[in-house]
Amino acid sequence: MTGASRPRAKLLLLALARALGVFALARRLTSKRLRILCYHGGCLGDESEFNPKLFSHARLITSRLRWLRVHGYTPMRLDEAVAQLNSPQTQNRLAVVITVDDGWFSSRAHILEPALNLGFPVTLYLATEVMQRQTPVLDVTLRYIVWRAGPVTVSLQGLPGLVDGHYDLSQAPMRAELVRAMLSRLRALGDDTSRVHETLACFAQAVGVSPEQLALDSRRFSYLTGEEIQQLHGQGCDVQLHGHTHLYPMGNPDALADDVQRCSLAIVGLGLPMPRHYCYPSGEFDANAPDLLAGLGVASATTCVPGLVQPGPAVQAHLLPRFLDGEDVHALEFEAEMSGLLAFARELRGAFRGRAAVSAT
Repeated sequence: MTGASRPRAKLLLLALARALGVFALARRLTSKRLRILCYHGGCLGDESEFNPKLFSHARLITSRLRWLRVHGYTPMRLDEAVAQLNSPQTQNRLAVVITVDDGWFSSRAHILEPALNLGFPVTLYLATEVMQRQTPVLDVTLRYIVWRAGPVTVSLQGLPGLVDGHYDLSQAPMRAELVRAMLSRLRALGDDTSRVHETLACFAQAVGVSPEQLALDSRRFSYLTGEEIQQLHGQGCDVQLHGHTHLYPMGNPDALADDVQRCSLAIVGLGLPMPRHYCYPSGEFDANAPDLLAGLGVASATTCVPGLVQPGPAVQAHLLPRFLDGEDVHALEFEAEMSGLLAFARELRGAFRGRAAVSAT
């Protein structure tokens, strides 16, 4: 089966399963399991074409949440849902929590406010360093510029931090090296927003991307300000921890504790309540995380591992699974995930692999 035919075959199977009532059966069987959904930024231009997992249109969010409403899912606040995990008898039917990572400016109008307007509580996991600096997210902006330039060969001369010469942007290693070099240059500029914007625009023009195409003034690659986050909190948005630097310090528990505490202080410094829930940056975590976070008073932590949360005494509240929705997820795939069917499929696959491993020993 070719790579192009596999997704089509999967969608045909899912359509058949839905028509036969398998989705509805899976919903009934998993009605006491918690669903946690994850989104990131909204889309103010062509960002969703560049990274459909990171940037989503408001119409996608609206259609997803309306589907959940029609099919009987129960919107819940994260804090309330976590509090019920050890008491399955009080678990709401088809409970679903909406989470939004990072703090993108575009997430307000395209994800957060549409969800709140539809009656879905939302948790914003805020990465506080970029919010405080108010510069564009450098690595994402640079990768967008290189993507927007296309698979061309460019001649770069006199750009600080770069060796003069020809760069073939059709080659992934060359694109990555160019991004790394520019990222180092931009980080050296610190919080000087005007120089960061100027350097990004200069680099973009050098590879053939105009200021209008880059559109930095739209804040498409920037975070919300502290004042905007305060306003969202006033609208009912729950602001929680995503780390200060948005980097998980693998194997370094002291650095993790420091990063979480700095993030917490920054959120409290906005006049918001003390955060109690954490989201692993980029989904990265290690064996140190659960005990350390619990010791810091963090009540839960979400991963990027897909699945449903089974309530009960054995639940690991600091390794909660989430489904990362986005523009690259077909409506049938979303419905299959939310029904619990794909969770069953993963569990069965894991069980078979486990048996095969035991048989091989």
